[in-house]
Amino acid sequence: MLRVAMIMNLVAYSVVASQPLAYMLVLSKARRALSAPAFIETRQCIDVVMNRRVPVIYLGALATLLIVLALSAHSRKWNMLATAGVAFVCLVTHLARTMLENVPINSAIHRWSTTNCAEDWEKDRAKSFRIFSYRQVVLFAGFLSLLVGPVFQLLQPTENRKSTLPVGRAEASSGRAYFGGGHELQRVRNPPRAAWLLSSKPAARRRSGGGSTGVTALSGESAPSMTSPASMAWSSAVPV
Repeated sequence: MLRVAMIMNLVAYSVVASQPLAYMLVLSKARRALSAPAFIETRQCIDVVMNRRVPVIYLGALATLLIVLALSAHSRKWNMLATAGVAFVCLVTHLARTMLENVPINSAIHRWSTTNCAEDWEKDRAKSFRIFSYRQVVLFAGFLSLLVGPVFQLLQPTENRKSTLPVGRAEASSGRAYFGGGHELQRVRNPPRAAWLLSSKPAARRRSGGGSTGVTALSGESAPSMTSPASMAWSSAVPV
């Protein structure tokens, strides 16, 4: 569930973070070269489209980010919780500066026309660009922090898996016994003493002699009697 939320959040956040990339590569220099009528008309047309679509994208990014934070805290993924928390703070800061600083300037630009604008319109444009640049730096920093979270997840060590032991690898002093047939043996979780199960792959027999069936003990050890507690554990662990 956490992985699904991370993917959804990365998609939504990447759409939001595409603004600074486009601004740094193309829009910054191009918009500064516009004349007053062209700048006013472009700004007004962009705002009409953005006011319909951008709020949905921001709400999606915030919602999926909150889900990632909740799931990370519930599953104790502290690295993911920290990186997602930084991304959340950056996104909220970006939105706050947008509403408090850029929106008033854009509202003033909407009252202008291509033939009638403020005499100091270039100052307003420069101020709008400066605030926009600060916002995008914060937003892009949050996106980079969000990308670091999955990297930490991949670097975490995997859980120990069940291991197999070929016959003859263990030393006699370990107290481990083998069942006859010379098969590879697989450890049972929390087994009784010398409780091992036969796996499906036979291995080379390493026995000093004897028949093809029965229990073969390691050198230096004797197999327990059929009435001992260990033999009862064997009989309960291995199906006949």
